[in-house]
Amino acid sequence: MKQAALFLAASVPALAHSQASLLPEAWLPVEVQPFVEAGTTPIALRSADLNGDGQLDYILVLEKQTSEDQESDWEEGQRPFLLIVREPSQKLRLAKRNDRIIRCSTCGSDMHDPLEAIEADFEGFSVRQRGWDGSSTFRFEYSRLNDTWQLTRSEQVKLHAKNLHRARGHIVYVTPTHFGTVGIADFDPDAYLNAEFE
Repeated sequence: MKQAALFLAASVPALAHSQASLLPEAWLPVEVQPFVEAGTTPIALRSADLNGDGQLDYILVLEKQTSEDQESDWEEGQRPFLLIVREPSQKLRLAKRNDRIIRCSTCGSDMHDPLEAIEADFEGFSVRQRGWDGSSTFRFEYSRLNDTWQLTRSEQVKLHAKNLHRARGHIVYVTPTHFGTVGIADFDPDAYLNAEFE
């Protein structure tokens, strides 16, 4: 099945750190709306045949909202990443969840949202985010053997401290040489490598 991608938030690659980055729930397909958890707002949606069964599946990213008496800064867990697959009956179910892969809304450089892009395609997806000193892109592909999406590639770009438009380092990690088998549910972007990136 050809990719049928939806990204109904602010334009990529610049998801602004503002209300404009939020995806109005009314824009969500009706069948996806039950997966929006209480106290969260949907910010990104992608659709594709993620497990190769010929059915249209979804990636949904939510953002937990803070109340006035809560801290405004999050370190982790603010943005649940949901993989929603379609059963042969056409009913949707939550297949996998990760609360660490998408960084918090205030974790980017210069107060910009770190989330740059989510790309979904046949049996896989990629997530690209920007940090204070560079960017990271993680690629996951579906494993029928393990019935999950496993990390297959990690691309790290480090920028010069004085010239943020110029890369000083570009490293690509691949499985199994650098990180073995890592499923999306267990993936932690800060702890997946055998050795820290420098």
